[in-house]
Amino acid sequence: MKTNKTFFSSLLSICVITILAVGVLAEECSEEQTCSSWAECLLDDEKDFFGTGRFGNNLAEPGNWEIAIWERLDNGTDVVKDQAGFVWDNGTEYDFELIYNLTTGHVSFSIENAMVEFDYDSGVAFEYIIPVAKADLPGLCTCLSSMTLNGQTICDINATQEFEGIRIFLSDANQIANNGFTLSGKVKLMWDSQTQQERPGFQLLAMNTHPTLIELADFSADAGNREVVLNWATESEIDNAGFNIYRADEKGGEYRQINAALIPAEGSPAGGAGYELVDATVENRKTYFYLLEDVDLNGKATRHGPVSANPRLLLLGQ
Repeated sequence: MKTNKTFFSSLLSICVITILAVGVLAEECSEEQTCSSWAECLLDDEKDFFGTGRFGNNLAEPGNWEIAIWERLDNGTDVVKDQAGFVWDNGTEYDFELIYNLTTGHVSFSIENAMVEFDYDSGVAFEYIIPVAKADLPGLCTCLSSMTLNGQTICDINATQEFEGIRIFLSDANQIANNGFTLSGKVKLMWDSQTQQERPGFQLLAMNTHPTLIELADFSADAGNREVVLNWATESEIDNAGFNIYRADEKGGEYRQINAALIPAEGSPAGGAGYELVDATVENRKTYFYLLEDVDLNGKATRHGPVSANPRLLLLGQ
């Protein structure tokens, strides 16, 4: 599974999409969300994949563009995974869509009826998405409008000089619930110059991929008479093999596994599950500390907690 990589899709103006946090964006972008240069939009972070639109081979013919989808390799090189021809009419508005399927890893980028696609890693989430647009000359707009990310409204980008972009933060839980992400909207390019460097364009970038294993909703320890009941619940699970429970007599002490075998995972990417384990090997009036460990299919373990409980005999009325 890849980490810290990018894929992107674009047309010569630069439209960068970054996925990080949750919530519907306001109609007006905040200063924290906007960026006005390529370096400011990327903040030195790693691209994973991106869709692009750019000039075709025949630069002499106005409107001769090509769309492509790229992947950033471990060595920092960007490679084209798929490309297609597209004739872009000056000032005409077109529909675009960038889709990542979390279950299969399939990526597709389309503008109107032209589509490019490739297979990326499955079971990953992205830290953020950035749409970035680049204008041709002052007063000529590279406009991204009517955009949504997993059904959430994104503010418009109207670049009339240099770069304009927004960093969009989307949680892992949102990406899991939507089985990845879909970024869609409308784009319009206007130009007057004839050089490749000055032509407008946009890119759609998915940034900073990372494995998404479990979204833990709750982990608790409830004391009883000579027992502690441990409960935990997940909102979603990806490539999760199961769980272990560890116990210690002190919070910073040595934790020992108390379950005899791995507790099998019951959740899925689309929905989590509830679990319970009763620890009946405890003494009353003594505090115990517990850690929950989730283990993925590759053996990687992540611990949560600790939580504590003090078992005792409760008399009627206490």
